[in-house]
Amino acid sequence: MTVEPRLYLDMAFQPGAELALDKDASHYLVTVMRRKAGDGVRVFNGRDGEWRAEVAEANKRGAVLRLSDQTRPQRTAPDMALYFAPVKKARTDFIVEKATELGVSSITPVMTARTMAERVRTDRLQAIVREASEQTERLDLPAVNEPIALTQLLKSWDTERRLIFADEAGEDEDAPWGGESGRARPIAEALAAFAHPTPRSALGSIHRIDPLGFTPSRGGSEAAHAFDITGYDEARFTVSKDGRYVEDRAAAPPSPSGEGRGGGRPTPNARALAQAKRMRGEPTEAERRLWSILKSLKEPGFHFRRQAAIGPYVADFACLSKRLVVEADGGGHGGMRDLARDAWLETNGYRVLRFWNNEIVENPQGVGEAVLAALAHPTPALPSRGGGSTAALNKSGHDADRSTVSIDGEYSEDHADAPPYPSGEGRGGGRTYQKWALLIGPEGGFAPEERQLLRSQPFVVPVSLGPRILRADTAVAAALSVWQAMLGDWG
Repeated sequence: MTVEPRLYLDMAFQPGAELALDKDASHYLVTVMRRKAGDGVRVFNGRDGEWRAEVAEANKRGAVLRLSDQTRPQRTAPDMALYFAPVKKARTDFIVEKATELGVSSITPVMTARTMAERVRTDRLQAIVREASEQTERLDLPAVNEPIALTQLLKSWDTERRLIFADEAGEDEDAPWGGESGRARPIAEALAAFAHPTPRSALGSIHRIDPLGFTPSRGGSEAAHAFDITGYDEARFTVSKDGRYVEDRAAAPPSPSGEGRGGGRPTPNARALAQAKRMRGEPTEAERRLWSILKSLKEPGFHFRRQAAIGPYVADFACLSKRLVVEADGGGHGGMRDLARDAWLETNGYRVLRFWNNEIVENPQGVGEAVLAALAHPTPALPSRGGGSTAALNKSGHDADRSTVSIDGEYSEDHADAPPYPSGEGRGGGRTYQKWALLIGPEGGFAPEERQLLRSQPFVVPVSLGPRILRADTAVAAALSVWQAMLGDWG
């Protein structure tokens, strides 16, 4: 089989147009590929899809192509931006080449405290991008941006874009690379909950426990749909006879941060322990009511602790065996501090469920049922006031045409009027994509203050790339491959 050469040409395309090639493109086509008048060539410009052309002229002075017709329309690829700390020349070239092949939308070198390369030739990187795009059937070229400092990058960040942060370090200062304590979740596990995101129209009616611990703003309409239990694995989940709760029979996986009762928890520090002791003696009215609700869950076998110290933080209430934190929030909550706190708890194996104080006071039954659901399901709905069995965890009031539960129980989805995600159409009949980015650090890893800064950002998803420490160029290819398979256009 003969494959016609492909060329990227930054020119306007229209049928019958004649395009004069520059010196480099002419040399490649005539001298390297040995094309002559009448031979076919495929061309693309990143805007108008792919076109077929034929060589109209080919001589020592240059080459001219004559366009015939479009062979492939332009498609929007997933919006994945790559940020990486430059390494040695050959390995930087490898990163840029493989990132282009794997479909990134832009490439930006990032200067960190431990970055060794002092100079980056973006013109060289652009040449690598162009060649890799021509050889891999891409219809566009990823943008190559000038280097930027990490702190400046974060200051100007588009908060609608999630940032996958390859964080291979633990928190044990005496162990190589920080040991195993406090390690981020494996990348496939961390991205799994994003594979089928909850439509924005459903956020007001679901207390979503996001992979980063974020919950939607309260004040939306209360849940109109209960969860369909038909999606559960019967060998793993059981429903009580009265339909009041769903119980997960599977043993809770251990927390990644140390050992302890009920699967373990990060060792609380002295300050958190002292704060927890003080706060137990000064509960708010909402905390008293929530504590009464949670104590009633002992019958199904769930035990909560009040003002539980977890690492440097104090949770209002925590079921350690299920690694679920429940918070009673007043008017001072919902800011960056809560987001950073919840992100830290998530990376240490906990999920966070938050209720406004007025929800606890006005709808205690719904709060209790939502907590029960959360103990066995990551996205519980808050049943309407006066709910009863049809508003709890059974299928009697479920609208199957509008709301579904995934087979693995990962999310509840509302099919009504779900607006598209912001990235336009993609391969596969109009598939849409969220905006993502990947950040790979230098060979020595990020400095402690940089790591702390990254982990404090609400848009950051810390991930681990496995049990071994990967070199930067390997890490880029590995992380992009997992992301493409789960959230990109490989599916």
